[in-house]
Amino acid sequence: MEESLSHFRKIFVVEPTHDISILSRNCSQVVFLSKGDEKIETIAETMSSNLSEFNPDEDALVPMGRVSSCAIAGVLLSNRFRKDPRVVLMIGIYAGNKYIFIPLEVGDADI
Repeated sequence: MEESLSHFRKIFVVEPTHDISILSRNCSQVVFLSKGDEKIETIAETMSSNLSEFNPDEDALVPMGRVSSCAIAGVLLSNRFRKDPRVVLMIGIYAGNKYIFIPLEVGDADI
C-alpha cells in the first residue's frame, strides 16, 4: 500500500543531508534525530532521546543520512515497538521528486 499524500504530526528525519522543505507539505513539524556530526559513541543516545516523542499513530520516519545512522534509528524503533503487534511505522521514501510513505509492520512476526 502506497500513501503519497499523507499528513503527519511530525516527520522524524535521521540526518539532514539535503533540502527537506518538500517534507513540510506532509507534516506539522520536521524533527532531526541527529545533526550528522555526533560522535559514534553518543549517536544512539542522541537518537533515542529525539525519538522519545515518536508516536507511530501520528508520525513518520524518513531514513535519510548515513547508512549506519539509519540502521541505528531502525533498531531503536524496532526495540521500542516490537512487543505491540499493532504497530505500523510509516516510512518516507524519496521517489520522483516527492516522498512516498509506505507502512512497515514492526511487531513480532513469524519469519
